[in-house]
Amino acid sequence: MGYTKILSKLQKLSEEKDEEAMKMKTIRENELREMAEEDYKSAQLKKDGDRICLDSGANAHMFSNPALVEDVQKTKRQSTAVVANGNRIRSDEDGRHRLAGRVKMYPDLNCNVISIGKLSKERNYTTILKEGIAYIIDEKDVLMEIGYQ
Repeated sequence: MGYTKILSKLQKLSEEKDEEAMKMKTIRENELREMAEEDYKSAQLKKDGDRICLDSGANAHMFSNPALVEDVQKTKRQSTAVVANGNRIRSDEDGRHRLAGRVKMYPDLNCNVISIGKLSKERNYTTILKEGIAYIIDEKDVLMEIGYQ
């Protein structure tokens, strides 16, 4: 077999492999989207404390609902945060969230906040906001989460 034919065959195999990988990624994205849509439709959000808001201006992950966080523990030092309306809120607990990692607990907060910047910096996640849907993707291009407006 000639050199050109070998290169052509290798290129075709590479394209087929890329095409198969794209199909698998699309299938996975569709499955996750369907699961998220079902969860979203069936969720009975009783208060804003059950919601998680993505915030591009937040410099920390801040949660008020301990049910959304694991391993909540008292901290040695109290933290203070200034929220959008200028009020100061205090925290003396932190915990771990499955997507955000370490979070501070602020019981006086109206909702739970995940910092887009912190996701990028600490977890190397990419957040894409498109047509009212947020896609959070890890460093291996695996879709980690889908959120809705």
